[in-house]
Formats: sequence, structure tokens, C-alpha cells
Amino acid sequence: MSNELIGLIGIIVLFVLLACRLWIGSAMTLVGFLGILIMRNGTQAVTILASQPFGTQNNYTMTVVPMFVLMGLVVSRTNIGSGMFKCVNAWIGRFRGGLASATVLASGLLGAITGSHMAGTIIMSKIALPEMKHYNYDEGLASGAIAGGAPLAIIIPPSLPMIMYGIITEENIGKLFIAGIIPGIILMIVYVIIISQVICRRDPSKAPPGPRTTLVEKLKSIVGLIPMIILF
Repeated sequence: MSNELIGLIGIIVLFVLLACRLWIGSAMTLVGFLGILIMRNGTQAVTILASQPFGTQNNYTMTVVPMFVLMGLVVSRTNIGSGMFKCVNAWIGRFRGGLASATVLASGLLGAITGSHMAGTIIMSKIALPEMKHYNYDEGLASGAIAGGAPLAIIIPPSLPMIMYGIITEENIGKLFIAGIIPGIILMIVYVIIISQVICRRDPSKAPPGPRTTLVEKLKSIVGLIPMIILF
């Protein structure tokens, strides 16, 4: 049996195990172990199974992964995300499409401290989506603002996917971070322009203006950014 055929069978077996609701890590470990066992021998399979997990965990660069996960958990369980959204919304929410634009900008800020797009999606779905529904935003626009803003965390440093990519490809992670700053900012600006200048002009009813805020309220809202600055 050729190695290519063994690999194809392994992929099929992996999907079958996942369909049987076996844990992803356990399914991948089992398929990998059996593949090495068939392609090489039992001694090498057992050796790799025993050494590889510890070798991966012993990698200093990998220690940042649980820290980012922890940071995302802290942000999702506290009012940090809410404070950021309220701050951005206080400044631009009164314009047409302001709530959607605030969602995009707040998602970018969340990405800068959590490095995870999943955390941004969860937090904005809890905070921004009800607010946009309250002001009769179009459901497609409201969902699209969250779905488009949250993945900015993949580009904006410190990005967890960039760290994983740098580890796997042995690229300089610092340079990857620097390379993601300008594209991330450009994407945020483009999203805001599309919301305010394209969608709102074509159909203003999709994004009604939000509540007006006084200058004092705007200045007070900046306090909501302090936890983000401390975490960052």
C-alpha cells in the first residue's frame, strides 16, 4: 500500500471519528499514531507518541498561546469589551451607520488585545448586536459588521494565527506583526467607508442614526479604554 493511499485512508478515518463525536485531539492522535505504525514500525510510532507532545509543550514560543486564550476569556467575562464599544459608539454612534462602524472599530481594538477573532465575535454578538437591533438596524448589516470586524484580529497584531504561522514556517513573528498593522488599519477604514458611504447612501433605513451624546459623555466614555490599555 502506497503512502499516498495510507494518507487518504487516514483522512477518511479522521472524518469518520469526528462524525462519531470523538474529541478532535484524540481523533488526530489516533490517526497519526496508526499512520506511523503502518508506514514505519511500532517502535518509531511509540517513540514519537511519547516525545512529540512534550517537545511541543517545551517550545517557549508556544507559551503565548494559552496566555492569549486567557486574555480572551478575561475580556469576554468582564466589561472590557463593553467599555470599548461604548467609547467608540459615544463618538460616532449618532451618525447613520455609526453603530455598525463602532462595532467594526471595537472589534479591531478587541483583536489588538486578545489576538482571537472568536473572542471578538462572541463579545460583539452580546454587546453590539442587541444595540443595533434596538435601533432597527438591518439584520444583514448588523450581522455583517460583526462577521467582518471580528476576523480583523487575524491580521491586527498581536495575532494568534500569525504566531502559529510563524512557529510552523519558522518566520520572524515580530516582522509578521509589523506587516499586519497597516493592512489591519486599512481594512477597518474601508469597512467604515463602505458602511457609511455606500450602504447608508443606498438605503438609509438599514442603518438609522443612534443616540446623540454630549461632550461630557464622550470624554467620560474614554475611561472604558483604560482596561484595554492596561491589558495591551
